[in-house]
Order: sequence, then C-alpha cells, then structure tokens
Amino acid sequence: PQYRLGQIHFAKAHVFPAEELRKKIPLHDGDIFDLSKIREGIETLTRLYDAHGYINFVASPDVNVDDTRQRISLVMQLDEGNQFRVGSVQILGLDPEVAGHTLKLVIKPGMVFSNKLVEDFYKQNKDILPADASPREDTTITQDARTRTVAIQFDFRGCPRVDQ
Repeated sequence: PQYRLGQIHFAKAHVFPAEELRKKIPLHDGDIFDLSKIREGIETLTRLYDAHGYINFVASPDVNVDDTRQRISLVMQLDEGNQFRVGSVQILGLDPEVAGHTLKLVIKPGMVFSNKLVEDFYKQNKDILPADASPREDTTITQDARTRTVAIQFDFRGCPRVDQ
C-alpha cells in the first residue's frame, strides 16, 4: 500500500511559530509519504535553530499510522534547548602578524553563536590558514550551560606552517 502524509504538528515549539516550522518540511499534507523529505526537513530545522544560537536543538518525530486511510501523521517533539552566545575566541599557532592583521574574524564575544560562524571563518581565511586546517580537527567549542556561552578555540599548532 502507498501511504500519504496526514498532518505534521510541532510539540514544545516556543522559539518559532509552528507555521514557520511547517514550511521547512518539503512535503505537503496529502503528498505521497517520503521519509527522505522528512529527514531533509529535520536537517533544515536544525540549521534554522543553529543560526539563532540554539545549537543543541533536537527534533524527534512521533509517527501515527492510519492503515484504514493510508495516512501517516507526525508530531515533531522539539527540544529547542537554550540559546548560546560567544563567550571567548582564542587562536593558537598562527604567526602573530597573520592572526592580527590579515585574518578575517567576525566572531566576537557576545554575539549569538552559530556553527556556521566557524565554517565561515575557515572559508574566509582559506588562503592564509595552513593547508590542512579543518573545522573538525582544529576547532574546539566548549559550552558553558550555566552562562549559555561557548568558548571557541582555533588551534593550528599541529598544522604545517603555510610557508613550508
């Protein structure tokens, strides 16, 4: 049997209106149910929350199957978490001249933190960072739940120098 999407509801949505969240799921009520589009929607929701500092956001779908009507409805259980801001930024292992003058660093203490800020840092500074610099390997993000801040450390000490 072929199932269609019934409805999608959002539980515990406080940061964004449910209507806005619903638009992020690329499947309309009555469409043929497509799990990949539900996953895509959850990834889009995660990026939306991350962009606003909710870096611990989790969406868990509860599934309700109506075999009689061949409909699948979802209730997205949201754990929005807290909004985080940048507490500190530290750069280690770069030539001081590079770190102080030509390095593009738009991440400032007090601003809303998003993982995209780290990605953008690497993209904007690609030409002056060590060739094997990696957000995954060379960046440590430490959360302080009490102050709702993150400490960001870029550590390039283990990377070969640019001039080598």
